[in-house]
Amino acid sequence: MCERVLLEGRSQMRIVVRLAGILEDEIDNPASRDTFWHDARHQLGKLRRLSQRDMWAIESLIGARIAKPVPTYAPTVHRSANPIRGPYQPLRQALRAR
Repeated sequence: MCERVLLEGRSQMRIVVRLAGILEDEIDNPASRDTFWHDARHQLGKLRRLSQRDMWAIESLIGARIAKPVPTYAPTVHRSANPIRGPYQPLRQALRAR
């Protein structure tokens, strides 16, 4: 990742951090892509001056060249068979009961 700085009155690019690396022939390998994205997100997280919007923009630019990992499972959310009752029940349910 680079940033533009002024050196002696001239605009120049300076390398701030190298996010991650992947070999060109490994781009189709899911394990290599997972490792790449893990390293890239870790390095982006270290850059304190980036906002969340900047990180998303950088990830989308990188994602145009290297596919993001896709979960192999479908996460599911189930309602509890034993909902909480009494004073400890969730606020939404407590207000509905009144």
